[in-house]
Amino acid sequence: MPRHHYPLAYEWDDKLELRGHDRCVCSLALLSGGRLASGDLSGIVRLWDTAHGGKATAVLGGHGGVVYALAALRDGRRLAAGVCAGEGGEIVVWDTGVVPPTRCATIDCGSGVWALAILRDGRLAAGCYDGGVRLVEVGVDTGAVTVTLKGHTGIVAALAVLPGGTLASGSADKTVRLWDVGARGCVATLVGHSNRVRALVVLRDGRLASASEDNSVRLWDVATRVCVDEGYNYWVRTLAALSDGRLASGSGDNTIQVWDTADTCTAAAVAAVAVLKGHTDSINALQVLPGSRLASGSSDGKVRLWRLPP
Repeated sequence: MPRHHYPLAYEWDDKLELRGHDRCVCSLALLSGGRLASGDLSGIVRLWDTAHGGKATAVLGGHGGVVYALAALRDGRRLAAGVCAGEGGEIVVWDTGVVPPTRCATIDCGSGVWALAILRDGRLAAGCYDGGVRLVEVGVDTGAVTVTLKGHTGIVAALAVLPGGTLASGSADKTVRLWDVGARGCVATLVGHSNRVRALVVLRDGRLASASEDNSVRLWDVATRVCVDEGYNYWVRTLAALSDGRLASGSGDNTIQVWDTADTCTAAAVAAVAVLKGHTDSINALQVLPGSRLASGSSDGKVRLWRLPP
């Protein structure tokens, strides 16, 4: 993905920095009403009113491990927190629609949870430390792992759901696997990265973007299982698909880069349109917000909000 010089159309809105975490921010998720949830290294989850900034509206604790992943359930008020405590872990479900939020379910996954995704049927998928992908039923006040998809040989740190319902998983074993969750089987393995896969996201046109510790971001045509584009950047830890079709990446060099991912098979058409600077440590999580904004969570303990161009 070559760099070109474009006018900076993205900028940090310094009136809406969200302060409160004193440890690395590892995860972000969007709840109903434009609320933002952020999880950190010490196991604390904070809820924010992103329209007004300031202090967190609620602080959720007692997770007993790192909150590497967050996901809003279909109703928009329940929040799933993926917890990793050494090799063990669980999913904690909170009802954020009441004041104060209440813990309504704790689901033992038998392994640390590094990634979460919501399947089309409402179930949760959890990427785990032992290489398994757990499929999880979540009820009103209970939940359970019903299936474990096996095949990866390393930590599953990234998940994404494709438009047709296929689940993609990225692993420390350097591969991306595509799963038919109904048939409970792997339908394809995407090979090409030379180090662990840390992030996945589905672009507006249906292509899958993957980021790896080999410093590359790859774009995949999932129908043909072919990598159609590849670019190199500093170690990318997180990805987000913007509403304008572009791709945002957060990396270990403390920056967010925004890429123009034109629908083409030629790398020359992919260009960086902005580099966002302001964080003082690596970017670990990105979340698209309503109103053309982007939230970023960093190892510097800050959550920052960025304005995107119309």
